Amino acid sequence: LIKEKETALEETRQELLKEKEVALEESKKEKESAVEEARQELIKEKETALEETRQELLKEKEVALEEANKEKETALEEIRQELIKEKETALEETRQELLKEKEVALEEANKEKETALEEIRQELIKEKET
Repeated sequence: LIKEKETALEETRQELLKEKEVALEESKKEKESAVEEARQELIKEKETALEETRQELLKEKEVALEEANKEKETALEEIRQELIKEKETALEETRQELLKEKEVALEEANKEKETALEEIRQELIKEKET
């Protein structure tokens, strides 16, 4: 009876050890599966966060480019206006210089004309006296 009890106990112990081993193996597989699921979930969340960040950065880049283009256009318009003013100023200065030169030339021409008329008058007076 003792031997039978010992054998039965040993068999029961062996069965319990096998059940424990099977339960541990199943628990290990469930744990690994849960860990893999959690890992996949984290990967998806990370990919989603990265895509959202990428989209936000693209929008910020687009806004920054639009602002830079507006600033560039404003600067170009300011330069264009400055150049127009400088050109107008230069044209006015040139016009004034040409007017002065014309005036000087007219004065010189009038003096030459007066001198020529005086010479003619003197000649006529000489001819008249003769």
